[in-house]
Order: sequence, then structure tokens, then C-alpha cells
Amino acid sequence: MKYAFLLLLASVAARAGEAASPPDGEALSACASAIFEEASAYSGRRDPKVVHVLPEGETARDETDRAHFSMELGGADWERIAPALGNLQTRLDARWHPPSDIAIPGVRVRVKEPRKDDFLGYRDFFFSFWPPGYDPANQVALVLAVFGPTPHGARAACHLRRQDEAWVVEKKWVMSWL
Repeated sequence: MKYAFLLLLASVAARAGEAASPPDGEALSACASAIFEEASAYSGRRDPKVVHVLPEGETARDETDRAHFSMELGGADWERIAPALGNLQTRLDARWHPPSDIAIPGVRVRVKEPRKDDFLGYRDFFFSFWPPGYDPANQVALVLAVFGPTPHGARAACHLRRQDEAWVVEKKWVMSWL
């Protein structure tokens, strides 16, 4: 009886851990799908058949404060996304890895293994995501990424909101510095 109770307790704890994990794959998929065409056009890789998602460690770690992004994210609803940006900043300290369930309709997505060099050595189209940030109620998300290859760098962002069981892109930004 004691072992059955421990097994039941372990099962409940495992389910609680699963429920508490953020919906990164869903949020990243929604954003990547929304920005894919425009980002791939900036990169010069029209109609790529494969998108590489670079691992943690190769992600751009530029400034992630509101002042920095206020210049880039014109028209952002800061009242709604500020808590998500705060959560993203908190998650930067953890060892985050992009989930394997990122999907873009009609395109194969490959999450790459870490390597010694950074993303500048990639010749194929890629996204390199920061960990998504969420508001406390998990109803608003902020996704940031660099993408390429591009000659001078490029970044994309999405402000998402939860609608029923899916993430919907409220606003997207795709920026390239040419």
C-alpha cells in the first residue's frame, strides 16, 4: 500500500511539472510561422525547404531591456508585453533549449545541436530564439529571435495572445539592418 501511494504521488508530481512548463513550442511555432516569409526574403533564401533552429548558446544575447527594444518594436503595447519581457529576462539565466516541437506549415524545422562557433557560420536559413517570455497568467507572450543568414544582422519579434487553446500573433516585427 505504501508503494502504491508513492507511485501515485510521483505520477501526480510528474503531471504537475508538465502542466507548469511553459508552452514554448506552441508560442515559437506561432511566431515563426508569422514571420517566416518576410524573414526568409530578407535573408535572400527564398522558399527555403528547411529552417534550422539554433540551440541555446548560439542565441544572440544582446540587450533585452525595454529601452533597447522600444526603439525596435514600434507600436508595441508595452503595458501588455512588459510582464512578458520581464519573464524573458528571468529565463535568460536558466539553461534553456529550444523545444523539438517547433512547426512551420509546409517547411521542415530542424533544431540544431550545439557547436563551437556561433550562428555567423551558418549558410542555411535559421532562427535563433531567446526563451519566450510570458505574462503571469500565460495569456500574453513575447518571442524574440535573430534570423539569417544576412549580411548585417536581422531580428524579429512577436507579441502573441492566448485565444482558446492557441497562440495568436497580435503584432509582429521583422527588421534587417542592411
